[in-house]
Amino acid sequence: MKTTRAVCAALAATLVSYSILAGPRVLEEHARVALPDPSYTLIRVTVDGSSLLALGIREVNDPDRPTVSAEWGAFLFERASNGSWPFVRELAHAELDPTLDTNDYMSVSMRNGVAAIMPGFVFEKTSTGWVRSPYTGGADGVDVKVGPGMILASAGYCGYDAVLHQKLATGVWTETRRFLGQPKADGCDSEFRGAAVDLTSNRVIVDAPGEVHIWQGSGSGQWDNVATAIVPKPVGAVDSRGAVAIEGDDVVLSGTPPTGSALLRGSGGWHSAGHFWRADSLTAGSTEGPAPGAGLELRNGLAAVGYFNDPFRGLSSGTTSVFQRDTDGHYAHVAQLVASNATSGSLFGRDVDLSGRRVAVISSNSAYVYDLPTDLSQPQIVQDNFEDGNSAEWTALAGSTFSVVPSGTSLAYRQSSIAGDAAATRTGIDWTHQAIEAIVTPRTFSSTTGEKWFGLTVRQSNPSNYYYVTVRNTNVVQLRKLQNGVITILASATMPVTLGTSYRLRLEAVGTWIRGYVDGKRVVEARDTLHTHGTAGVRMYKTAADFDDVMITPNPQITLYGTDFEAPNDDPWTYHQGTWPQVSDGTQVLRQTSLTGDARATIGLPTDDQVIQVRAKANTFAAGGERWFGVMSRFRDEQNFYYLTVRNTNQVSLRKLVGGTIFVLDTATLPVSTGNWYSLRLETIGNALRGYVNGRLLVDATDTTHTTGTYGLATFKTNTSFDDLSVTQP
Repeated sequence: MKTTRAVCAALAATLVSYSILAGPRVLEEHARVALPDPSYTLIRVTVDGSSLLALGIREVNDPDRPTVSAEWGAFLFERASNGSWPFVRELAHAELDPTLDTNDYMSVSMRNGVAAIMPGFVFEKTSTGWVRSPYTGGADGVDVKVGPGMILASAGYCGYDAVLHQKLATGVWTETRRFLGQPKADGCDSEFRGAAVDLTSNRVIVDAPGEVHIWQGSGSGQWDNVATAIVPKPVGAVDSRGAVAIEGDDVVLSGTPPTGSALLRGSGGWHSAGHFWRADSLTAGSTEGPAPGAGLELRNGLAAVGYFNDPFRGLSSGTTSVFQRDTDGHYAHVAQLVASNATSGSLFGRDVDLSGRRVAVISSNSAYVYDLPTDLSQPQIVQDNFEDGNSAEWTALAGSTFSVVPSGTSLAYRQSSIAGDAAATRTGIDWTHQAIEAIVTPRTFSSTTGEKWFGLTVRQSNPSNYYYVTVRNTNVVQLRKLQNGVITILASATMPVTLGTSYRLRLEAVGTWIRGYVDGKRVVEARDTLHTHGTAGVRMYKTAADFDDVMITPNPQITLYGTDFEAPNDDPWTYHQGTWPQVSDGTQVLRQTSLTGDARATIGLPTDDQVIQVRAKANTFAAGGERWFGVMSRFRDEQNFYYLTVRNTNQVSLRKLVGGTIFVLDTATLPVSTGNWYSLRLETIGNALRGYVNGRLLVDATDTTHTTGTYGLATFKTNTSFDDLSVTQP
């Protein structure tokens, strides 16, 4: 318990104030490109340096063209010196093939001054602009990719094939090779146009149900079918446009929850079948992953994967994840691309393209353009629980009376004056993106008239310029900004406020979004561009308050998983032991009913920092011995994880399992009985482990044994109901 560490100063000094690695950078777009004619729906986008080509379709209701139901247009944009992307011209326009009933039979690609539009259009950039080039061949597929001196297009009819075009001396782009892939299982079909394709300077990949085929060129016109990989396909993607990408020995395939997009790696130079191994899963930690058909691209050691199933509820309605290959060949999740104007339910990442470090992404009916910085590293997360008894890393505002004092079972950073403004900022921080979170307990409001409040600040460049969230004695939460001493209210919400009650406050300034949370729930938000950087801190007016377990991070709060179990439980849970029906217990809950031994249920993909919260109730403890229920974090396998347990011996215990051996990290007393609901919270952030019950920090420790894993629920010989599960990253 923290009381033990407060007594043992030597131990406390190892735990109180430290930094850990942060997650991927969240980036908003540098430019947003809309089609010049809003009657078109944007379906594909490609980018090549300073040129962007957007493909749109629209319905046709023209009595003069009764046989035409739709048409498409390819719209060209060029980047201006101020970073905007003005419309230049409509590059091509045609009626949509009336035999096709989906826009998936359209594709566009642009590389090195060559643009290919399926079906059957090729343009090249000259000194006088883009001009159409002659093109012959039978390709009319669902996907097209431009490579060095080559154009590869999918082709169908009887199989999952592809056609290679090269520019001859005559200046005509001509079919030079046909790659025969997997035969179509249900026979030939003139409307079938193949599947996804990609190419590099000497490799071609063609997608098919359950497998991909790879050919390698010798440089003399000879192509050999060097590998076939058997891979799981997204549900429903047998005859639809999935996504594949190839670069060097790496192949990325679009995937579905919970595996994410698959990274395959070739060995032995691809010169014999079977030289494939699954190297990685390009995932961003969510249980939902990319949907079939989401955009995917792999160029220059960067992989961009569109996630438009709303896996990142804390960011926006959708994101695109960027992964960067390191020197070991691992693709690290380095950036999360979001739309600054995202609205609930909007799709994001249906199509994605890369050119150098420039990324183009489709969301709703616009193309969003991002220029990735060369350095995507993040500042380290800072945590401070004040258990060393000092606040040396904090700078207090003149007139404040801060001190580190006992507060309950631990030490806290207390400001005791109620005379006026009081504040403290964390030294050594000057970040663009930042969030500060703390447990705040108001002790006293001044008896003078007027409003009093306590809160947090971000992007504070000086004492007169910052954003702040305030919790007020008038039962109001307000999001505000201070500009040269002038206050502007950005958002407000009502909330009961009681002295002596602890509140978990969080204030974020990530991109242009400023958001305030209370006890994990977002209560106020606004967009603002005034303050761009600064430090973070705590602040109050005519209020004495305690601050504890402060965390400052460059990330927004990201929801990895959440459920109230009201809907049918079709999420990808893994039930290791026990019996886990979904039943009614006042509301729908997930119940573990076995009393015979261990019971564990996990979900999610391996992540590092995790905060798992759930309401839990023991219905029955088996007779005899110690019985318990709880939550698990960084679950690697059934023999290795951290866990927080509530026990029939009136104890809360924080433990780890290492190779099947139990290690007790911390314990605390707590009255425990059947039929009572308990709110559990287990934080594993860096090497800091903290366990809360009913909002009170009861157990904590530092440990480095398990660094990543999934998360879940656990019991031992206890019939337990679980409800309102939430898993987040700070």
